[in-house]
Amino acid sequence: MSDYTPISRLYDAEHMDLVSDIELYRNFGRRCSGAVLELGCGSGRVSVPLAQAGLSVTGIDLSPAMLDLARQRAESAAVSARTRFEQADVRALGFSPHFSLAIWALNGFLHLATTKDQLDALARIHRALLPGGLLIVDLPNPHVVFDASRDGQMLLRRRFRSPGGGLASSWTIASTDMAGQVQHLVLAYDEPGPDGLVRRTTVEMDLRFVYRFEMAGLLRESGFILDDVYGSYDLDLYNDSSEIMMFVAYKPR
Repeated sequence: MSDYTPISRLYDAEHMDLVSDIELYRNFGRRCSGAVLELGCGSGRVSVPLAQAGLSVTGIDLSPAMLDLARQRAESAAVSARTRFEQADVRALGFSPHFSLAIWALNGFLHLATTKDQLDALARIHRALLPGGLLIVDLPNPHVVFDASRDGQMLLRRRFRSPGGGLASSWTIASTDMAGQVQHLVLAYDEPGPDGLVRRTTVEMDLRFVYRFEMAGLLRESGFILDDVYGSYDLDLYNDSSEIMMFVAYKPR
C-alpha cells in the first residue's frame, strides 16, 4: 500500500477541483439511503460532499496526514457530526454489516499489490455491507491509461494552486510491466516557496492494474453480484475507448 503522507497537502490541492464523480456518488447514496463507507478516503474529497448531502459517511485511509485533512475539511463544511474518519487497512477491516453503500473512488483499488490483497479487501468490504448493499469501484481502463510507450518520460500531469497560493505542478514518470500488470510510478510535485525557490517532493509507488473480466471474477469470488460496468460518470456503458471502468456490484440479500 502506498504512503501519501509526504505529498498529502499537495495531492489535496491538486484534486480540489475534481468533482466530476461527486454527483454520481450522491445519487447512489440517496438511492441506498443508509450509511456510506468510503475506502481510501484521502482528504475527504468525496466523503465531505456526501455528508453535505445529508448522508452518514465513514472514511478509512492509511495516511494520518490525509485523515487530518479530511477532518479539517469536514469541520470547515460543518459536517463533522455526519462523518467519521479512521486509520485502517482495507484488507483488515473489522466492521460488521452496517453500510448500504461502499465507494472506492479514483483508482484506489490499484494499490492492492497481489490477488490475495484484492480478495482480502473485497471480502472485508462484503462483510461490512448490509444485504443488498452496493459496492462501486472506479478503475482506469488499462487499454487506454497504461501506455508503455511513454515509459521513462517525465510527463506533466496537472498545474494547480498550492496551499501557499503559488502555481504548483505535478509530474509523473512511469515504468510499465504489461505482462505483470504493474506500473511503477514516480510522482513529483514542484511547489514555489515564499523565497522564490521551487522545491520538489517525490514519492514512488506501484500500481497493480486489472482488466474487466479479471475484476468481475474477483468480485464474484468475494460473494458479490456484478450489476454492470460503466465507462463514464454519466453511466455510459464501458467500451474500448472508455477511460474508466466503473464496477457496480451488490451483496445478495
